[in-house]
Formats: sequence, C-alpha cells, structure tokens
Amino acid sequence: MTPSLISNLNQQKYCALIDTGASVSSIDSDLAVSLGLQMHNKASLSGIRGVQEFSSYMAQVYVPRFRHTILGSFLGVHLSGGTPIILYLADLL
Repeated sequence: MTPSLISNLNQQKYCALIDTGASVSSIDSDLAVSLGLQMHNKASLSGIRGVQEFSSYMAQVYVPRFRHTILGSFLGVHLSGGTPIILYLADLL
C-alpha cells in the first residue's frame, strides 16, 4: 500500500495510510519516542509472528483530507517502508 494522506503530529507533517484490514491505529515506535508521546498502556497483538506485546501511546492526529481529528490510543510498532502512521479505518468514521 502507498501512503494515502498526511497527518499532522506536533505541527509537523507525516505520511500515513488507511489500512482497511487493521484492527488498531499504529505509530512507529521510534517516532512516538522522538515526539515525546507518553506510553499509557501495554497491549498484546496477534499477527504473523504470533502474539507480541506493544506499548500504546496517546496521540492526536489531524487528517486534512477528511477534516477529522483522531484523539486516542496508537499502538507503538516497528513500521518499515517510510510510512510512520497507520490509521484504522473505523477511527476515521
């Protein structure tokens, strides 16, 4: 998938994509740390590598294309491919 929108965190723009198959919104864990986002919880997620535990961060993301702000929990995961934010479609509805 290619990035489909731009999100604004901490007054900087970051590429993001909407993943219709995702069950949660995610943020690259390195980006979350560099932005100083506070970890508020741990969550387990099952995937191709089995069940893993991840940190969860609170963040506010504004999505200009939809004129919508998401305020909530983002799972801190290692994202590759240059897309630091993955948005769960239900968070935009």
